[in-house]
Amino acid sequence: MTENGDITIRRHTRDEISLRGEFVISPEHAEQVILSRGSPYGAKGSIPVRIVDISVGGLGWRSDVFLPRRCRGEIRVIVGEHDADEVVFTHVVEVRRVRMSDETPMYNIGAAFADPDEQTTAHVNELIACYIDHPGADVAPAEGAA
Repeated sequence: MTENGDITIRRHTRDEISLRGEFVISPEHAEQVILSRGSPYGAKGSIPVRIVDISVGGLGWRSDVFLPRRCRGEIRVIVGEHDADEVVFTHVVEVRRVRMSDETPMYNIGAAFADPDEQTTAHVNELIACYIDHPGADVAPAEGAA
Protein backbone atom coordinates (compact mmCIF):
# COMPACT_ATOMS: atom_id res chain seq x y z
CA MET A 1 0.00 0.00 0.00
CA THR A 2 1.07 3.55 -0.55
CA GLU A 3 -0.02 6.83 0.92
CA ASN A 4 -1.51 9.39 -1.44
CA GLY A 5 -2.16 12.56 0.51
CA ASP A 6 -4.47 11.68 3.40
CA ILE A 7 -5.45 8.22 2.19
CA THR A 8 -3.73 4.86 1.87
CA ILE A 9 -4.34 3.01 -1.39
CA ARG A 10 -3.53 -0.51 -2.57
CA ARG A 11 -1.03 -0.66 -5.44
CA HIS A 12 -1.68 -4.24 -6.58
CA THR A 13 -4.82 -6.14 -7.54
CA ARG A 14 -5.38 -9.17 -5.33
CA ASP A 15 -6.47 -12.50 -6.78
CA GLU A 16 -8.83 -14.64 -4.71
CA ILE A 17 -7.41 -18.06 -3.83
CA SER A 18 -7.88 -20.73 -1.20
CA LEU A 19 -4.68 -22.34 0.00
CA ARG A 20 -3.48 -23.71 3.33
CA GLY A 21 -0.69 -21.90 5.05
CA GLU A 22 0.95 -21.12 8.33
CA PHE A 23 2.27 -17.96 9.93
CA VAL A 24 5.30 -18.00 12.22
CA ILE A 25 5.75 -14.93 14.41
CA SER A 26 9.20 -13.41 13.97
CA PRO A 27 11.67 -13.67 16.86
CA GLU A 28 11.67 -9.86 17.14
CA HIS A 29 7.94 -9.89 18.01
CA ALA A 30 7.68 -13.26 19.78
CA GLU A 31 7.99 -11.70 23.25
CA GLN A 32 5.30 -9.10 22.51
CA VAL A 33 2.81 -11.32 20.66
CA ILE A 34 2.06 -14.09 23.12
CA LEU A 35 -0.49 -16.77 22.33
CA SER A 36 -2.81 -17.84 25.14
CA ARG A 37 -1.71 -20.73 27.33
CA GLY A 38 -4.58 -22.84 26.06
CA SER A 39 -3.67 -22.25 22.42
CA PRO A 40 -2.59 -25.39 20.57
CA TYR A 41 -0.34 -23.23 18.38
CA GLY A 42 2.05 -22.00 21.06
CA ALA A 43 3.99 -25.25 21.32
CA LYS A 44 4.36 -25.63 17.55
CA GLY A 45 5.36 -22.03 17.01
CA SER A 46 3.18 -21.70 13.90
CA ILE A 47 -0.41 -20.62 13.36
CA PRO A 48 -2.45 -22.42 10.68
CA VAL A 49 -4.15 -20.03 8.24
CA ARG A 50 -6.35 -20.16 5.14
CA ILE A 51 -4.84 -17.87 2.49
CA VAL A 52 -7.72 -16.16 0.69
CA ASP A 53 -6.07 -13.62 -1.61
CA ILE A 54 -2.65 -12.85 -3.04
CA SER A 55 -0.85 -10.28 -5.17
CA VAL A 56 2.75 -9.38 -5.88
CA GLY A 57 2.50 -6.91 -2.98
CA GLY A 58 1.15 -9.19 -0.28
CA LEU A 59 -1.60 -11.58 0.73
CA GLY A 60 -4.58 -12.03 2.96
CA TRP A 61 -5.61 -14.89 5.21
CA ARG A 62 -8.25 -16.00 7.70
CA SER A 63 -7.21 -17.20 11.12
CA ASP A 64 -8.70 -17.76 14.54
CA VAL A 65 -5.67 -16.01 16.07
CA PHE A 66 -5.53 -12.23 16.41
CA LEU A 67 -2.30 -10.59 15.25
CA PRO A 68 -1.59 -6.89 15.82
CA ARG A 69 -0.81 -4.52 12.97
CA ARG A 70 2.91 -4.27 12.15
CA CYS A 71 3.57 -7.77 13.51
CA ARG A 72 6.18 -9.46 11.34
CA GLY A 73 6.61 -13.12 10.62
CA GLU A 74 7.07 -15.74 7.96
CA ILE A 75 4.14 -16.88 5.85
CA ARG A 76 4.34 -20.37 4.37
CA VAL A 77 2.05 -21.60 1.59
CA ILE A 78 1.37 -25.33 1.96
CA VAL A 79 -0.05 -27.67 -0.69
CA GLY A 80 -0.71 -31.39 -0.89
CA GLU A 81 -2.43 -33.87 1.34
CA HIS A 82 -1.84 -33.58 5.09
CA ASP A 83 0.40 -36.66 5.10
CA ALA A 84 2.47 -35.24 2.22
CA ASP A 85 2.48 -31.48 2.89
CA GLU A 86 4.83 -29.41 0.79
CA VAL A 87 5.79 -25.80 1.53
CA VAL A 88 5.87 -24.16 -1.90
CA PHE A 89 6.43 -20.53 -0.89
CA THR A 90 7.79 -18.67 2.12
CA HIS A 91 8.40 -14.99 2.68
CA VAL A 92 8.59 -12.49 5.53
CA VAL A 93 5.45 -10.36 5.79
CA GLU A 94 4.20 -7.49 7.91
CA VAL A 95 0.59 -7.40 9.05
CA ARG A 96 -1.12 -4.27 7.71
CA ARG A 97 -4.80 -4.82 8.46
CA VAL A 98 -6.80 -6.94 10.88
CA ARG A 99 -10.57 -7.24 10.95
CA MET A 100 -12.72 -9.55 13.04
CA SER A 101 -15.01 -11.30 10.58
CA ASP A 102 -17.32 -13.18 12.95
CA GLU A 103 -17.86 -14.12 16.57
CA THR A 104 -16.13 -17.52 16.59
CA PRO A 105 -13.62 -15.54 16.63
CA MET A 106 -12.23 -15.39 13.11
CA TYR A 107 -9.99 -12.66 11.72
CA ASN A 108 -9.28 -11.44 8.20
CA ILE A 109 -5.62 -10.43 8.12
CA GLY A 110 -3.84 -8.58 5.33
CA ALA A 111 -0.07 -8.47 5.09
CA ALA A 112 2.54 -6.94 2.81
CA PHE A 113 5.63 -8.79 1.66
CA ALA A 114 8.72 -7.38 3.37
CA ASP A 115 11.37 -6.37 0.83
CA PRO A 116 9.91 -8.18 -2.19
CA ASP A 117 12.26 -8.71 -5.10
CA GLU A 118 11.95 -10.06 -8.66
CA GLN A 119 12.16 -13.65 -7.39
CA THR A 120 9.28 -13.02 -4.96
CA THR A 121 7.20 -11.56 -7.79
CA ALA A 122 7.96 -14.55 -10.03
CA HIS A 123 7.01 -17.03 -7.28
CA VAL A 124 3.75 -15.21 -6.51
CA ASN A 125 2.85 -15.07 -10.21
CA GLU A 126 3.51 -18.82 -10.45
CA LEU A 127 1.19 -19.47 -7.50
CA ILE A 128 -1.52 -17.33 -9.09
CA ALA A 129 -1.14 -19.10 -12.45
CA CYS A 130 -1.18 -22.51 -10.76
CA TYR A 131 -4.31 -21.65 -8.79
CA ILE A 132 -6.12 -20.30 -11.86
CA ASP A 133 -5.30 -23.55 -13.70
CA HIS A 134 -6.60 -25.62 -10.75
CA PRO A 135 -9.18 -23.47 -8.93
CA GLY A 136 -10.03 -24.59 -5.43
CA ALA A 137 -7.27 -27.21 -5.27
CA ASP A 138 -4.20 -27.38 -3.07
CA VAL A 139 -1.73 -28.08 -5.86
CA ALA A 140 1.98 -27.49 -6.13
CA PRO A 141 3.31 -25.00 -8.70
CA ALA A 142 5.82 -26.07 -11.32
CA GLU A 143 9.27 -27.30 -10.27
CA GLY A 144 11.56 -24.49 -9.08
CA ALA A 145 8.79 -22.02 -8.22
CA ALA A 146 9.24 -22.19 -4.44
